[in-house]
Amino acid sequence: TPGHEVVGTVEALGPGAGRFALGDRVGVAWLGGTDGRCRFCRRGAENLCLHPTFTGWDVDGGYAEACLVAEQYAYRLPDGLPDEQAAPLLCAGIIGYRALRAAAVPPGGRLGIYGFGGSAHLAVQVALAEGARVHVLAGDLVPVALRALDRGGTLAVAGIWLSDIPGLDYDAELFQERRLRSVTANTRADGEEFLTLAARMRIKVATVPYAVDRADGALSDLAHGRFSGAAVLHV
Repeated sequence: TPGHEVVGTVEALGPGAGRFALGDRVGVAWLGGTDGRCRFCRRGAENLCLHPTFTGWDVDGGYAEACLVAEQYAYRLPDGLPDEQAAPLLCAGIIGYRALRAAAVPPGGRLGIYGFGGSAHLAVQVALAEGARVHVLAGDLVPVALRALDRGGTLAVAGIWLSDIPGLDYDAELFQERRLRSVTANTRADGEEFLTLAARMRIKVATVPYAVDRADGALSDLAHGRFSGAAVLHV
């Protein structure tokens, strides 16, 4: 069952589960589990876990009336976030937030965003609230973005897929301590920090609602660019 940004209420507790109570509202994100033992988990980089599980991929997700989640990977949702607004925060929001932090924008600094999709329209609200000056740009991604960096700047690439990068001009694109890094998944700490900020900063999500029995139509509309924002299925 697909669906990796899930909002619901706790209807039952498994053996030994006690982090949440019946009726609590929780969020289920892309990161569904980690082994907790590999060298990456032990150093706090669980987003790089060698044996992770992902919601809607390795375990059933939210396109259903009910789903199971390991309680330590669920999020308690702030009261100020309605269900429809909260759901898109659980992947697009969290990964955009991690990318923003990876970009290491200094206080009052400038942030350039190449492309403006689900993650960007959420991360930009955090950046603006923190005093950054934001520029949204289009064009060939990596070489153009590197050339636009100031000395010591960081380019954080958050996409799962990226086209091949042609040969880099070291002097024009990497010299003066410019940095190029990718962003992979997220840690639970990223999610907790972002959801707290989202409620405090009153982050607004552009959403388009669909009934769950129209999930195929929502996916078709998304593929053909028939709406802006995030499609949210109501069960």
